[in-house]
Amino acid sequence: MEQLEKLVGSPTIKYLSSSRASKDHKVSEVLKNFFKEIEKLEGEVSEEEKPQFYLLIGRTLNQCYNPPTEAETYLMKAAKLSKTSVDAWNELGEYYWNKGDVSSAKTIFAAALEKVKNSVSLRNLSTVYRHLPVAGEEDQLNNWNQSLLYAKEAISLDMSDGKSWSTLGNLYLHLYGYTQDISNLNSSVNAYRQAEKDPVCSKDSDFALNYGNILKAAEQYQEAIEWYDVCETLDPESEFAIGHADVLFRSLKAVEEHVLQMGKLKQKKIHSLIQGLKNQDSKHNFKIVPVNALEEGINRGKAVQGCVVANSHISEGVPRCLTLAVDASQAVNVSLYNTAKEFPVKIGERILVPDPDFKMIEASRKGKSLKYPSIRVENPRKILFNGKSIPEQFIVPCQVRAWRPNVKTDTR
Repeated sequence: MEQLEKLVGSPTIKYLSSSRASKDHKVSEVLKNFFKEIEKLEGEVSEEEKPQFYLLIGRTLNQCYNPPTEAETYLMKAAKLSKTSVDAWNELGEYYWNKGDVSSAKTIFAAALEKVKNSVSLRNLSTVYRHLPVAGEEDQLNNWNQSLLYAKEAISLDMSDGKSWSTLGNLYLHLYGYTQDISNLNSSVNAYRQAEKDPVCSKDSDFALNYGNILKAAEQYQEAIEWYDVCETLDPESEFAIGHADVLFRSLKAVEEHVLQMGKLKQKKIHSLIQGLKNQDSKHNFKIVPVNALEEGINRGKAVQGCVVANSHISEGVPRCLTLAVDASQAVNVSLYNTAKEFPVKIGERILVPDPDFKMIEASRKGKSLKYPSIRVENPRKILFNGKSIPEQFIVPCQVRAWRPNVKTDTR
């Protein structure tokens, strides 16, 4: 076993799990040599050691960027020989999940849970149940409820297990994407805050990337930038792990520039737009207020109106950022969620935002800082464009996804 541990811990074998290995034609040769070494070692392993021997081989292969079929073979051997441990069963379930075989993954995780109640099987079942095929909305709701039960039961077995907490966070993020309910996003952030207390999670690049994505969705941009930096530090050679913080900060800086410079429109044009805004007929019961009259959070009974002077977006297209000129010298950003990228927005369009959810966006990076007023619009049905609601065909739920969807890091 000691020789096997040295073999799987070698830089050559660890390389197989990196994203670079997916594009390297030498991978097959590395695996071929690995299997030759395994054959030499297998004859020296005792019957008692074989379950752990096969499990370590299968687990190593399962960590490959594209797990080979031999991973299934060795994990099945380990599972059949394991009388009390369910580690091999759970690893086999992860193999099927990573291959996209959701049904087989469910069967294996459920079998492991029947043998021994454990948090790994429970949290993996929570993930799997979110992706089972459904016949209709009732099936979908039942699966989400079952997913929630599994995640909470996993946490109850070990309150310090960050992976179970992040699984719960991923479920709430999943629900946020479908319901457009900000409370689900807040629950997702809270679950990840519990998960980060676990050093196993806080030192994992996938976790750091997902955490950054969730914080970005919650517009907690400074923390998102910091976790993106953690991700890059932990996995500096992965093309999927690098650059997120820089891209996010640049996009935020661009929005700030639009707000501070009134979309870079000429004063004559801005005055014309504002005059048209003042002359429009008011057919609503909201009290129009200036931006400096808004308090942080939801301002019930109030509304902000303005004309679009710039149209951009945060990194990866969500949210759409509309810069509104509310008077001749003041503008505010409107972060518009859950709308299709095809929804047309033109410069000069009038927008009314009732019950504005207001905050000051602030962030800093590499000696630079930014700050601008912003309104978050979660439900696009509540705002008016030129006195009219957004057509339903342009209202679509936003999704926050992980770069590598597996049972350990999935946020689909």
